[in-house]
Amino acid sequence: MHAPATTTARAAALSLSVIGLASGVLTFASTLVPSAPGLDLVAVRWVALATLLVAAAVAALPWRRVPVRWTLLLVPVGMLLIGVHNYLAAADAYRYGAFFLLLFVWVGLWHPRGTATALSPLAAVAYVVPLVAGSAPGHAPWTVTYALPLYVVTGEVIAWRSARLHEALRRLDDLARTDPLTGLANRTVLDAAGRGGPGGGALLYLDVDRFKQVNDSYGHQRGDAVLRAVAAALRAAVREGDVPVRIAGDEFAVLLRGPLTAAEADAVAGRIGAGLGRLDVDGLTVTTSMGVAWCAGDGVERLLARADRAMYAAKDAGGARLVISAPRAAPGPG
Repeated sequence: MHAPATTTARAAALSLSVIGLASGVLTFASTLVPSAPGLDLVAVRWVALATLLVAAAVAALPWRRVPVRWTLLLVPVGMLLIGVHNYLAAADAYRYGAFFLLLFVWVGLWHPRGTATALSPLAAVAYVVPLVAGSAPGHAPWTVTYALPLYVVTGEVIAWRSARLHEALRRLDDLARTDPLTGLANRTVLDAAGRGGPGGGALLYLDVDRFKQVNDSYGHQRGDAVLRAVAAALRAAVREGDVPVRIAGDEFAVLLRGPLTAAEADAVAGRIGAGLGRLDVDGLTVTTSMGVAWCAGDGVERLLARADRAMYAAKDAGGARLVISAPRAAPGPG
């Protein structure tokens, strides 16, 4: 629903900090205009100062290190400040209820559906107690019966829309990073995953032998079935953390994550080669030519070029084989 990245927690905290800063400024400004009888201007200005200090402290905390749900700990603090403000400001529910609304808008923007509802008992206490304890008219506490549902509905509707937006963005990201025919990652993912080299790993590059003949003789539907079968075999053969990718057409690659010893890399490449050795696709035998380039501090482009040359060497040798390109990665520990 909502992105779990820790940067989201920072964004959520900073947005609430901005709301706090604006609320502190507005609270102070409210003491400069005609106010209701009984308003303690000095005390309200202290509340405004406290709000500004809390907002600044929230902005300074290390939110990058925590999940976004931890920002909910700020809600009781915000409600306490609103409650104290309301008590000191002549307990005017109509004038200060907007601060609760802002808080629930923030909850809806950054937290899952149901959060606003779960916070409603706390909000009811923070809303009603200052009115009962202060000098509010007798009917004022009853305004909670329509104010609180408004806050909760606002928070839940915004959370629902936020969830729909996050899901749409996730799907767009998946479409941008996924090959629609095979379901493998596309070249964009390979570039991102291998930026700076795969850390002592290797890159395997493979091409389906005589794929054009398959398309010409059996049609593109059979050709698509072959590509899907190759993709499935790659998924089954790679280790967790390796990145199988469809480059284009009948060309595939696998970024083998390091660190790997030469023996480990040989074993992984051999397992992939065995899985793709002779695929049977609806009675059609399919073979692949593969080239492997061990990481030697190269980026993806140079790795691809070396692995591509090794793959074409395999094709020139008759196909259905694996050719290793030097240099190998330096052996790792053990």
